[in-house]
Amino acid sequence: MSEDYEFEDDDQPVSTPSKDSGGGSFDAFADEDVGAPDKPAPPAPKPSTPSSEAASSDGGFDAFADGDVGDADAGDADIKPGQGKDMWKCPHCGAKNKKGRENCRACGKHPDEEVIVPLMSQKPVQIGVAVGAVVILYLIFAIVTAKDLSLRSPGADSVTDDFIFEGEMIAGSGRVMRYTAGGGNTDVIVVFGYEINGKEFKDLKGPNKNNEVTRKGFGIQPHIRLSVSGKVSSMKRGDYVSFSGAASTDDASTRKYKTSAEDMQFEVASP
Repeated sequence: MSEDYEFEDDDQPVSTPSKDSGGGSFDAFADEDVGAPDKPAPPAPKPSTPSSEAASSDGGFDAFADGDVGDADAGDADIKPGQGKDMWKCPHCGAKNKKGRENCRACGKHPDEEVIVPLMSQKPVQIGVAVGAVVILYLIFAIVTAKDLSLRSPGADSVTDDFIFEGEMIAGSGRVMRYTAGGGNTDVIVVFGYEINGKEFKDLKGPNKNNEVTRKGFGIQPHIRLSVSGKVSSMKRGDYVSFSGAASTDDASTRKYKTSAEDMQFEVASP
């Protein structure tokens, strides 16, 4: 047996149109007006500071990323043409800074701090290094081009192309062309050149009236005439002889030099 139930005014069900939840299934929020979802606000741009740029490239933790890295002025990075007259140059690193800045934006030093110049950048040091290099090069050149004025051991292997004259010193090694001694003086003519080791030596002629030694078909053969004051070791034509010592000449073109037995050393060897 049913009874009619009367609703109070406050108990009357409210009939509201339900939203289609799709597929006819129950939707607990079908009657709720949830509205359009709010879009998330875009993140605020991060300020461009040296600390944000200091983050490690691999995304790792940087203990100093938010630290105070100095008082660099962001405006210093935007140096425009024409501002040079209002800027000062750092005496330490050469960077240019805007007027009013106390410390250099690049090296952080104050312009009044003592400027430390690297040793190799100092002019006296640079001059000293340059002079030292020139001296070393000169010594190397002198050693390489130095003339050997020592007394050689006479023999076929020691024959020189010609005699050597440097300053007041003379030296050479060759074969005796002529030897004369008398009156306390000695006159020696020595010829040079590798060809005098063979039979060509017999083809030598001279000295002639011009004090020249010639070889048939080849002209003048390198030679020297030594007029020695005093007696020297006896020698004969064809002997190998080496000499070294002080000598002088009135005319180098004559190949005639004056010396003394005390100033000139001789060594003689038979062929």
